[in-house]
Amino acid sequence: KELNDYISPFDNWKIVRDAMRQIVEDSSVIKDTTKQRRRRSSDVKKVNTGCIPFLALYLSDLVFNAALPSFIEPASQPPSLFQLPQQPLVNFQKHRTTAAIIKRVIAFQSL
Repeated sequence: KELNDYISPFDNWKIVRDAMRQIVEDSSVIKDTTKQRRRRSSDVKKVNTGCIPFLALYLSDLVFNAALPSFIEPASQPPSLFQLPQQPLVNFQKHRTTAAIIKRVIAFQSL
C-alpha cells in the first residue's frame, strides 16, 4: 500500500506523454524548416527584379554537366531483317541541362 501512494498508472504514462509531445514538437520544427526551404527556393525562381547571382554556382553546374558523356551506348536492338550498325546515341539530357543553365545566366544579364 505504501508503494501505491507514490506510483500510479497515470503518473507512469505522464513521462511517455511528455516524451511524445516533445517528439511531435521537434518534428513540426523540422517540417517547418523543410517548408521554408522549399518556399525560399520557389521564391527565388519567381524573382523578376534585379539581383546579383553568384556566377560560380552556374559555372560549377556547367562543369559537373560537362563531365557527363555527350554520347551514350544504345541498348541492344531487337533482331530484324536488316542489321543496322549500332551507333552511339546523343545524350539530349546533358544538352537540355546545359541550355537551362545558360538560359538562367542570360535571364540575369537582361535584368
